[in-house]
Amino acid sequence: MGISIKERLRNKSFDHVATKTKIAIGEIEISNPNADKIKKTYNAMLDFMVKKPMQGGCHFYSVAMFILLREQGVDCELLIGDVDDDSFHTSYCHSWVEIDEKVYDLAIMFPRYMDGQPPVFAGIDLDTNELPNRKYGISKELHTNDKTGLAAYKLSVSEYLDGDPKGKNILWEYIIKMGKHILRGKDVVELREKYKDVKRSIKYLY
Repeated sequence: MGISIKERLRNKSFDHVATKTKIAIGEIEISNPNADKIKKTYNAMLDFMVKKPMQGGCHFYSVAMFILLREQGVDCELLIGDVDDDSFHTSYCHSWVEIDEKVYDLAIMFPRYMDGQPPVFAGIDLDTNELPNRKYGISKELHTNDKTGLAAYKLSVSEYLDGDPKGKNILWEYIIKMGKHILRGKDVVELREKYKDVKRSIKYLY
């Protein structure tokens, strides 16, 4: 059976996490006509993330995935809501991307206050190859005590990325770096203008 992705995350064996995740992705068939682009984007982000883990970085990494996919013509949604995780019997504010109403979530590997969880691709937990043991979405409203989450929801994509205390270009440059084979010829100025009016949508549970 081998060592699980979850255990690899706990041991900080991130290179092994990347290898196992890519193998799992390769075995999943998705009907979307852009399947190859989706897998390429997911793997490019994975390579970047395991070299530069960012705890609590879901709001950034979801935006990065959204932009990289959109720039390739992939129809996707940038969403925010709660994750109700059976592993911890708690819920927390989170951002992710959906394609064809299926969750794509790499940032769940590096949550801020708890152990990392296996990534989700096309709605599938890549450790178990089954539906994840967590629910994505909210039934009422976002946690008002999560100032980071509320800011991510209220700001446009460009405003959010410009707001990093290290400088307004730093997060944009990370996206360009992780998408170096995807965003050929694109620069920060062009992307900032394109996404200045785009915002996250709340995912509701019905």
